[in-house]
Amino acid sequence: MQFPSEWEEAYLDERSFRVAILQEPLSSLDVRAPICVPPETTARDAVRRMNEERIGALLVTDRDDHLIGIFTERDVLKKLVGTQDGLDRSVREVMTPEPCCLHRDDAVVFALKLMHEGGFRHVPLLDDSGHPFSVISVKDVVEFVVHLFAREMMTAPPAASHLAPVAPEGA
Repeated sequence: MQFPSEWEEAYLDERSFRVAILQEPLSSLDVRAPICVPPETTARDAVRRMNEERIGALLVTDRDDHLIGIFTERDVLKKLVGTQDGLDRSVREVMTPEPCCLHRDDAVVFALKLMHEGGFRHVPLLDDSGHPFSVISVKDVVEFVVHLFAREMMTAPPAASHLAPVAPEGA
């Protein structure tokens, strides 16, 4: 019988750790309650709300709090910019209907896979009754990983100063 070398043991330990991280439920992320709007909300009011809340997506819900769509920064850029009446339209007209969703108990790896394959930056999370629980963003996942590797991040060598963004909008 052949035993793994120290290098192989370290590799297996690191791999097990990475797999364990990816299996963490999405509820482990530091998420907040979603901001929801009715479908009759004007795009102008929705954009104003997104700016006030400093978020990139709103959930669109019906009277029974069922998710019917998501309104994102991407919807603003692709569907409203350059139009005459864009901001006066309802979010129902410009939202992404029936978005892909995850459950708050799904693993982080499912969110990463869905975001990567679908090109999504925001994914709604639903609770056990199918109502919106939160919206996770790529930023939420990155912050989760950074928190887990805080020591490694703090001891990383400094980056070139010209690469540091001066404003969050620079990326």
